[in-house]
Amino acid sequence: AKSGEKTTLAKDMARCCGNIKNRQKRQLEKIMPAIKRAIEKKKSHERALIVAIIENYDLKGLIAGKLSRLYGKPALVGVMEKTEEGVLVHFSGRNDNLRLVKDFRKALIDSKKVEFAEGHASAFGADVYQGKIQSLMKYFDTVFGKGESPHEVDFIFPADKLTAKICKQFDSLTYLYAKNFEEPVIAIENIPVPDAQEMYIGSKGDSISFVYPK
Repeated sequence: AKSGEKTTLAKDMARCCGNIKNRQKRQLEKIMPAIKRAIEKKKSHERALIVAIIENYDLKGLIAGKLSRLYGKPALVGVMEKTEEGVLVHFSGRNDNLRLVKDFRKALIDSKKVEFAEGHASAFGADVYQGKIQSLMKYFDTVFGKGESPHEVDFIFPADKLTAKICKQFDSLTYLYAKNFEEPVIAIENIPVPDAQEMYIGSKGDSISFVYPK
């Protein structure tokens, strides 16, 4: 093929990929609010594992990723298939919170509730019979905690002991941080909160901002 033909083919492929991405984006914008309402109506977001059943096979992974990021917990999104043995759900699993569940795929396998789970530790495919989904969720509640997600931290400082010098020491190591060697997570205890101070709770209810008076 001539160079001009290759260029045209590349442009056509790029345009096709762009159209697919835009179509998926429109589908996600349409379906995500309904999924979020259903999850929060059942208070499923308070569980250690987010599970959703949809009809569009092609959107499983994208929705699972969005739910995991939204709620900070591992998520399974799947479609159902009737088999001779029962209703089998083909899931896509995603986990955006490695501090809560370091190896989501292994956790599913350890539960002994899944037929298989193959792929990356935090992005994979898994099959679960519909009748085992509730027991799988209870397993995650027991092992990883129901409700508020625990956070693993590297250091805990009382507020009156965390000095500028300590912060600068951590900052001086930023050139070392990379994959598998992440920046430390620090918990600060006993932060004084004056009565006159304004406080704002994040839209997701997962963060608090303090505004100190000038």
